[in-house]
Amino acid sequence: MVVSTLLVQLSNQLRNQKMATSAIDTEKWETGINATATDIKEVKAFVNWRLSIYKKKGWKGFDLWESFIDDFESFTKDILNDLGKDRLKEIRDYLRENRVYIRKEARKLIADGLLGAIHETTPSKWPTDNPTDGPTDDPTDDPTPALPSLSTAPVQIIQPTPATTPLTLAQITQAIDQLTLQGSFGREITNLAKLYTDEAKYSGEQDNFDFKFKIFQNYCLRAGVPKQAYVIAIPTMLRGLALKYYFTHLDIESCPSYYSDPEAEAFWTEFAKGEG
Repeated sequence: MVVSTLLVQLSNQLRNQKMATSAIDTEKWETGINATATDIKEVKAFVNWRLSIYKKKGWKGFDLWESFIDDFESFTKDILNDLGKDRLKEIRDYLRENRVYIRKEARKLIADGLLGAIHETTPSKWPTDNPTDGPTDDPTDDPTPALPSLSTAPVQIIQPTPATTPLTLAQITQAIDQLTLQGSFGREITNLAKLYTDEAKYSGEQDNFDFKFKIFQNYCLRAGVPKQAYVIAIPTMLRGLALKYYFTHLDIESCPSYYSDPEAEAFWTEFAKGEG
């Protein structure tokens, strides 16, 4: 008997609440409400009605944010606080659960977080350090693509490559010949290097160039290095200051071979004098 009485009372209460809600003229709110010039009871009824619309329409993200700021644009902090803490929490949590970011901090007024969203010009993105109450995808669903952020990385300035002097046909031909020699006699020159000891090499320090060059010719003969390959094998006979001088002041293109250049002997004589 007691249980049935309670059920009847509850049913009557719900019916009366439904009748009271349906009796509210919501048509006058179709264009919004001026919360600062409206009785707080009517403001609360407006808020309840708009929340029911949000849930009925199923709006999320940008659509929900757009409707919320339009409905609440006239609300002040005092008016929000007059709605009551429970109602404010319901509004905030519903918005967050449906991808509208509302700041949520311990010991901070809920009204402040709602006001921040009401007065922003674009919906806020979810901060990485702020927990979410709902889906973790884009909270706004804003149809307008976000502008790319500017990089803070230093700009690398590409310097133009300085112009080089074009090679002559003779230089190109000579370089090709020398590369061909390297490819043709690589094994022989490797064998030549294995025959050499530091004592047999020319250093320029109290060494006789002619004597060391005769050693070089003998070793080339034993290693199978022909005279036309001397031009690329000559560094093998050098060490110390002589080797340094060779790579500092000479190059392979300027070193004539003994078999083809009539001025070769004079060249190597000057080389011996210069580095010595």
